[in-house]
Amino acid sequence: TLRSERSGADGLRQVTLERLRQAKPQNQVDSGVVTNSLGHKVGFMRLRSFGARSALEISDALPKLRKEGAEEFVIDLRGNGGGSFPAALEAAELFLPKGTIAAQVKLPSVENEKPIRVGEGDSVATTATEPLAVLVDAGSAS
Repeated sequence: TLRSERSGADGLRQVTLERLRQAKPQNQVDSGVVTNSLGHKVGFMRLRSFGARSALEISDALPKLRKEGAEEFVIDLRGNGGGSFPAALEAAELFLPKGTIAAQVKLPSVENEKPIRVGEGDSVATTATEPLAVLVDAGSAS
């Protein structure tokens, strides 16, 4: 409920506002294929943030981009402020060979950094083998 008062008006005016909820979660990944003047096709994926559905959405986008003729991929993380660290690792598993160090974590109880490797969990993700470029900027937390 919102109450407002305006000069020159009599008393308070009361209005009830309703906020509509989005029925479907907004996609975290936008994708498409870009073709240059020579006909070379590049699959492009833009990630706004890393959330619970990021790896699933990337995994869904990859075969579609391949079907459209993409020979390599670009992941655009510019302006991506981060999000869920486990979700980012799940996304990394789609592109890095099993056992690759994806991050180093400094634990307070351990003197050395602990490497976090992709593919150590129960994931059955297939690793993409196409060439990959990752775009970042000052707004990328990743």
